[in-house]
Amino acid sequence: MSTVTTQPATAAAGGLLPRERLEEMAALLAAVRDALSAESVTAMTRLAVQLGEAADELTRPEMASLLSEMAGSAPALREALRLLRELEAGGTLRRLEALLALVQAVTDALTSESLAGLLGRLLPWLELLDRLGDSRLVAKLPALVQAVDETLAEPPSPRERGGMLRLVRAVREPEIQDALTAGLGLMRRVAPVLRAG
Repeated sequence: MSTVTTQPATAAAGGLLPRERLEEMAALLAAVRDALSAESVTAMTRLAVQLGEAADELTRPEMASLLSEMAGSAPALREALRLLRELEAGGTLRRLEALLALVQAVTDALTSESLAGLLGRLLPWLELLDRLGDSRLVAKLPALVQAVDETLAEPPSPRERGGMLRLVRAVREPEIQDALTAGLGLMRRVAPVLRAG
């Protein structure tokens, strides 16, 4: 360890530094110098270069413009960060990460052959859905569901069930005749499809 000789302090900023203080500072500098290894000097130099590069990057006009824009968007950025913290605290970000990993795994596993096979299987179902969308049954479905709900909510009483005479009277009602005609027509059209399948 080398010693640093000090001379009496001169006036600086309106006062004198005591000799003891100068000796303490010299001892501290000597200890720092002795403690620094070649590796730590190299690491510190590398860090200084990186800091210089980062400072250069921050002074570019594009960065200045970006920083100015960020300053103007501070409330929106704060809100976005708050939302991110909530999503992270609630576990939503972890679930999204897992979902993205699953999507990545699926897309990595899909080859053109497997995709063609999958589309080949899906195409008939998509055509069926398209036909159902144009079907009059789908248009009438809400009314049919409501009719079933009303029937289940108010089932016929034992007196309404009646016997053969009640059945004959019911068959004469126009609504019952329409329903029977539609049902019989449907059965005539479905029977050949069932036989062929």
